[in-house]
Amino acid sequence: MADNSLRTPGSGESVATDELTYSGDTAKVQIVRVVHVSGAEGSKALTEVFDATNGHIVGGNVAHDGVDAGSPVKVGMRAIAHGASPTAVAAADRTDWLANRHGVPWVIGGHPNVLTFRSQFTAAQTDAALVTASAGQKIVLTAFQVTLDNASTVFPSVRLGFGGTNTPTGAGVVGAHGGVPAGGGFSRGDGSGIIGIGADGEDLRITTVGVATGNGVEVVGSYYIVES
Repeated sequence: MADNSLRTPGSGESVATDELTYSGDTAKVQIVRVVHVSGAEGSKALTEVFDATNGHIVGGNVAHDGVDAGSPVKVGMRAIAHGASPTAVAAADRTDWLANRHGVPWVIGGHPNVLTFRSQFTAAQTDAALVTASAGQKIVLTAFQVTLDNASTVFPSVRLGFGGTNTPTGAGVVGAHGGVPAGGGFSRGDGSGIIGIGADGEDLRITTVGVATGNGVEVVGSYYIVES
């Protein structure tokens, strides 16, 4: 603090003040500030908690596209374009709340870069990977649909799940059907929520029993990748 003034009468101790100009007059005033006190008794130091470097307690008032003003205190988000994938931060780090460029929060599907997959099988599959994940990555599945060609004369069983090398039979299974009928199928999710998350490096796999005829089995779905 600068521009200290002496108190009188008495010992002439300094009083911390700031000098400012208001309506053409210059005066020294005392300003209440938030400070951090450190050090031992008799040699304590004061550090301003909020300054030009560390920011202020409350920021804002309006901006972005203007007009809206006064109460309540609002929060801002960082814009990210559709199709972009935000850079991951370290665990326990602070992260921005993301919105699209129109200010709509990214909450649908849980990620701004939802991907899709499609596979078609005319042969039986054993532990086939539909989506792969590298070490340090996890697959977040948001939807899938399995259908069988109407011309098929065989009704195969189908099982999907997360596994490093095999399609699981219990924990990790996200969908199963004992015998998909011709022209029929089954599905889970609509892409707006999470229906399953694989472990680190696990792939989304499928196993079928029975060779589908015609155009076979079609599998489509949506997912995104997160870092473990």
